[in-house]
Amino acid sequence: MGLFKKLAEKTAAGLPDHPREIAKLLSPGESVVGWGHAHPLAFVTDKNARRNGAIGMAINIASQKSSEHQHLAGADGSAAMSISRDLNGQVTVAITDQRLTFWSFGATMRDVPPTLLASFPRRDVRWISKTGGSNQYGSYVRFSFADESFIDFSVMDRTMCASFFAAAADIGR
Repeated sequence: MGLFKKLAEKTAAGLPDHPREIAKLLSPGESVVGWGHAHPLAFVTDKNARRNGAIGMAINIASQKSSEHQHLAGADGSAAMSISRDLNGQVTVAITDQRLTFWSFGATMRDVPPTLLASFPRRDVRWISKTGGSNQYGSYVRFSFADESFIDFSVMDRTMCASFFAAAADIGR
């Protein structure tokens, strides 16, 4: 009974203030200038199209490789290739006055403190831009790095994430 009560209280409490929770973990003097929720495009395949059997598994692998080829590029050890392949769903992207960071608030987006997944100095990020595509999660956004690598995410384009797109427009200028 106590465990259910704790779960119900946590759910009722709502989502944390994501940018504030990230700001608590930044270096002194560093601040969040834009943030948004995102889904990786390169590592996620359509789970509705998962197929069984040997032929189905081959189709799944080919589909995954096609998705990676389209939404991820770079040499081994490059910035884009250093981003974890097991992002399991939604991440929070924060652009600070010093870095581009990727965070996990867990599967329910409620885990506090968040876990830092990847961080890149702003000088290592060439540009961040919408690519023109979209899905149910949001607009496709490409993160392009100075080492010629890139990775695409679907970033929510709701009002709460507007600061992300404003901050992204300043990258590379």
